[in-house]
Amino acid sequence: MTTHVPHSAGVTQNLIQQFGWEQVDHPPYSPDLASSDHHLFLNLKRDFGRRRFDSVDDSKNFVQQWLSSLVASFFEDGIDKLVFRYN
Repeated sequence: MTTHVPHSAGVTQNLIQQFGWEQVDHPPYSPDLASSDHHLFLNLKRDFGRRRFDSVDDSKNFVQQWLSSLVASFFEDGIDKLVFRYN
């Protein structure tokens, strides 16, 4: 059985090298990513994806401020959704 790795194509590999990007190999499923994280990342993606940043530091600051603004009920809602899906 062959594992498909989307970034293994030659064209993609060349682009990664041309841009000087670091390639991080990881399995399609990461045991380090808890199911409860999906609620967090779904919302972060929604809010983060609507913006443009002038620098990496600006994007880091946005994420830090965004995380700091979350209240306990945000996380409780995420856990409740897991319970609902499980049932």
